[in-house]
This record gives sequence, structure tokens and C-alpha cells, in this order.
Amino acid sequence: MGYYTEYSLKVRNISSADNEKLMDILKEKDLIGYVFWDSYYDEYHNEAEFSSYEEQKWYDYETDMDEISKKFPNAVFELSGEGEEYGDYWHEYFKNGRHECCRGEIVYETPKEIQWDNLLVT
Repeated sequence: MGYYTEYSLKVRNISSADNEKLMDILKEKDLIGYVFWDSYYDEYHNEAEFSSYEEQKWYDYETDMDEISKKFPNAVFELSGEGEEYGDYWHEYFKNGRHECCRGEIVYETPKEIQWDNLLVT
């Protein structure tokens, strides 16, 4: 049984030529057309973006992304995920074979006009 997640990928500090190589690697791994559908490259900022069409199961994303990031040691990858369970939001960053996961937090703002926190039950 797998876990469905909607993915998006941003890549910073990647040249146009390296972006073409990245596209080829993603196609070789069958990630284009499965996990990612749309892509955009910003030549002015040397950034690429890949978005998904819908939730997919990508069992080996950490292994795949570690491997891919080693091939582009100057690039930084941000893989974002929104899982099928409530509150499962995360960004995982990859650079030259290393990765770090940052989980999302849901934070509710405090009411501005209606007092709630300091009320005593009487």
C-alpha cells in the first residue's frame, strides 16, 4: 500500500544546459508524465519549476532526489509535498546528495476584535 502525495519541485542555481540534462534524467526515471507534468525555466534567475497534475505515489523520492542532486552539485532543489492526510505539508531540500526535511505547521492567528484567550469561565 502506498501513500498519495502531490509534489512540486523548484530548482535554483541551474543553468539552461543543466536544466536540459535534468529534464532528460527526470524522463529516464519516468518522473515526467507521472509525478511531474508541467515545467518552467526562468533563464534570468537560473531557476526551474516542475509541478504535478495530481497526487501520485513516489516511493523512492529521497533516494532519487539525492542521486539527482549529486549530478548538479551547485544546484539546490526544493521538493514540496502535500500528502493525503490532513496537515501533511512539507518541503525537503536537496544539495549534492544531502537532504533536509522541513515539516509544515498549521498556525491560527489570534482574533483581533473579539477577546478569547483571557476569558474566565464563571
